[in-house]
Amino acid sequence: MKDLPDAGHASETPLRFTINPALCKPFSLKELYRSLIEYEKEDPLRAYRGPMLLVRKSLPKDRRKGNSLSCYSDVAYNQSFYGYSAHGHPQAQTLVRYLHLFAHSGLLTYFLLCTSPSLGTERPVFLKKDFDACPIVPLEELTVDSLTQVSELAVRLEAEDETVFEDIDTFFAGLYGLTKRDVQVIEDTLTVRNPYDELGFVGSRPPTGSEVKQFCSTLRTALGPFVRKLGRQLFVNVHDGDENSTFRFLTLSVNEGKTVSSDTLRQIIVNLANRTGASIIIQVDDAGLIVGVLNQYRYWTRSRARLLAADILRGYFTAFEEGK
Repeated sequence: MKDLPDAGHASETPLRFTINPALCKPFSLKELYRSLIEYEKEDPLRAYRGPMLLVRKSLPKDRRKGNSLSCYSDVAYNQSFYGYSAHGHPQAQTLVRYLHLFAHSGLLTYFLLCTSPSLGTERPVFLKKDFDACPIVPLEELTVDSLTQVSELAVRLEAEDETVFEDIDTFFAGLYGLTKRDVQVIEDTLTVRNPYDELGFVGSRPPTGSEVKQFCSTLRTALGPFVRKLGRQLFVNVHDGDENSTFRFLTLSVNEGKTVSSDTLRQIIVNLANRTGASIIIQVDDAGLIVGVLNQYRYWTRSRARLLAADILRGYFTAFEEGK
C-alpha cells in the first residue's frame, strides 16, 4: 500500500471528476481499520488497480460537482465508493471513460430514481446493485464514431468543462435510440422529482409565466395539425386569473377571441371541489374547451402538455369539429 499515491490527500479542493496521482501524496498510514486486502488472495491490491472508476454512493444535487471519479493508474483511497476496476481489460481506459460518462448521464439518474428501492426513501443514496442493474450498451457494440465521441466527451468532462453534460445526454440518447420526446420526459421528471427535493418544492410551486407559455406552445403544436385537417386554426389562451389560485384555466378554441365567463369558471371550480383529488378537468363550452389544471409546476411541464393533448384527442376533439 505504501507504494501507492493516496487520493485522500490529492489537493485542498474536493475532487470532482478525476484523480491525478501525480498530485497525490504517498500512502502513509501505518495500519488500516478495515482492510479488503486479506480477502484478495491472487492480487491483494485488486481494489486499488487502475484504470478504475469510483462512483459516489450518493449522487450530488448538481452533477457538475461530480458523480464519479476516474483514475487511470493504481491509487489508494479512503472513502466509500462503488468501485469498478478495468485492470486487465483490453480496452481498459476506454471502458473507464465510457462508464464515467454514463455515471454523469441524466439517463442513469432517471433509471435510479424509477427503480432504486432506497433512493428517495431516507436519503439520496442508491445501492451498487442498482447501478449494476441499469442496462448499458456493451462497449464492444459501439461504433468507431461512438468510441471517438466517448474519448472526446471524457476529456471535456475530466477538464471540468461544464458545457459537456448536455452533449453527454445527447450521446446516450442516440446510443439507446431515444427520441427528443423521450429525453424531454427524462428532463421533466428529474426537474420535478429531484431525489434531493424530498418535499417536492419545485414540483409544487406555481408555474412561471414562461413555463405556462411553453406548456401552451407544446399543447398547440401537438393539437394544431389535427385541427388544421378540419380547415381550422387552434387558439390556446390562458385565463387571466389569480396566479396563486388552486387551479389555472385554459381556453382551446377554433375561434380567436373566445373567452370564458367568470360564472363558468366558478362553476368549474365547484366541480373540481366535488371531484376529490382531481388535478385536471376538461369541459366542453361555447368557447370550445375549458381546461382547468392544478396550479403546480409538475402539471405544467412539456410532457404533461402532450399527455393532455392525447386526452383531448381521445375524448374531446368533437368540440372542434362542431365549430364552437
